[in-house]
Amino acid sequence: MNRLSFLIIFLFACWSLHAQVILFPGDVNNDGIANHFDILPLGVAHGTKGTPRPAASPDWVPQLQPEPWPENLPVSGINYTFADTDGNGFIDSLDTDVIALNFDSTQNASFPPPVPYLLTDTCFTCPKPGLLITFDRDTAMVTDTFNAFINLIYPPNVPLPAGALGIAFDLMYDPENIKDDLVEVFPDTMPGDLMFVTATPTLARSWRTAEGMIGFGAAGKGQNALFVSRQLGQLKLVVEDMVIRSLSVAVPFWLEVSNILIINDAEQIVCPGPVEVDTITLFDPINAVREMENPEVSVAVFPNPASHFLTIESPLSQILCVQVYDNSGRQISEEKNASFYTSLDVSMLPSGLYFMKIKTASGWIERRFQKK
Repeated sequence: MNRLSFLIIFLFACWSLHAQVILFPGDVNNDGIANHFDILPLGVAHGTKGTPRPAASPDWVPQLQPEPWPENLPVSGINYTFADTDGNGFIDSLDTDVIALNFDSTQNASFPPPVPYLLTDTCFTCPKPGLLITFDRDTAMVTDTFNAFINLIYPPNVPLPAGALGIAFDLMYDPENIKDDLVEVFPDTMPGDLMFVTATPTLARSWRTAEGMIGFGAAGKGQNALFVSRQLGQLKLVVEDMVIRSLSVAVPFWLEVSNILIINDAEQIVCPGPVEVDTITLFDPINAVREMENPEVSVAVFPNPASHFLTIESPLSQILCVQVYDNSGRQISEEKNASFYTSLDVSMLPSGLYFMKIKTASGWIERRFQKK
């Protein structure tokens, strides 16, 4: 490298170090939007002190920091002053409040200009944490409240340096059968080693997202805090009056995890492990009653729950076909006959909720049963 090239690089580095910064409070990763992913770089920078921002406010307007902090994030290179969302000169948990206040706000006027938060360094030796989401029951009726639990799953004996600093992801669900305005998120704030930014379609808080979406972000305070299996939070959901597509009585409820980003305290990507989501079935008892109102298709199913055999009786119309489906809608068996009585061997089925479509001489009818 010749002297002129070296001088140009040196001068550019000096200019970069002292260049003024224009930021929008809450957009910690300077990607043009304030959301739950901003908790991750905030976690890396937590505990750092620097020059307060003149005339600082939490308002979503361009704010000048004439004296950038000497520290930059190790991989993205973002100046730490972006993490000082409240502008008081100290990066701490209170800076999450400004992220929540400006959640979903967008901008394209920061300096340096906003760019996607794409990290170029991955910790390939770090264990891969998984996510497990479970429900507190197997079924829920119209207007019922049910809960989902978000659990981080780690293999045993992971040392702290090989863990992760934080995780952020989106949770999507079918909003047609859930009351969006009543969805709530409760982060697990004990033992107090994590900061959170979460959002529902109606509320952002330290907690708004699109319909049918939940944003969840958690991060340690300047160091790795995720290295053992633990619960991260809980969702509260309320069943809405249902519009049933394929079944007149019940529909499976789904949650889908997407856009997972996990980083460690060096701002390296930690690869995610498997994601498992439990199932729950939502019932509309009004439709179930309506099924029984047709005297020409009177079918009895017993015992319910069943352990070994399930009896189906249709005293007014012959049974022609019985189809059995699991609670995800997958057909698992079909039996054809022509009688007023039939018996199904369900002993080999896993425990859970099942549905039957029964064809009689008078038409189709649907029933559900529980396998013990």
